Amino acid sequence: MGDRCYVELMIQTNDEDEVINRIDYDFTSDGPDNCTNFVFYETGYGDIGCEEALQKAGIPYDRYWGRGAEYDSGTEYCRYTKDGEIEIKTAYESEDTLSLDQLEEMLENFKTNPEMGYKIINKRVKDKRESITPLPWEGQDINKKTYRTKQLITQSA
Repeated sequence: MGDRCYVELMIQTNDEDEVINRIDYDFTSDGPDNCTNFVFYETGYGDIGCEEALQKAGIPYDRYWGRGAEYDSGTEYCRYTKDGEIEIKTAYESEDTLSLDQLEEMLENFKTNPEMGYKIINKRVKDKRESITPLPWEGQDINKKTYRTKQLITQSA
């Protein structure tokens, strides 16, 4: 049967009718900032089975899954850029910490060259933040329309 966990799928409320037709969920709740949460219990490996369909339909979402026996908890963010490109980012809970080896390396850099040590830490933090921070919900209505239009043009070509 596989490793089971709790999953939440957050979408913009104006996409709710379209999403309801694509998924089998346990219940919904109001999310922040005009968003709706769909809740799934006992989901195999945190996969709700509709992510690819939502992406192809141009529906932005956040999908959070709890820790399982074989995987860490995390969040997948699906957004659309101003250019109508899909952007998917995944952040795992375990990535929120630094290993002892990383800390020792940073301390060594500070000992030998404090200015360089600061630059290294600053760059790592910026790179990590950029790799896991999704585009904001604001503007997704327009961006997803651009994505959908590009998909129609590609299909008809």
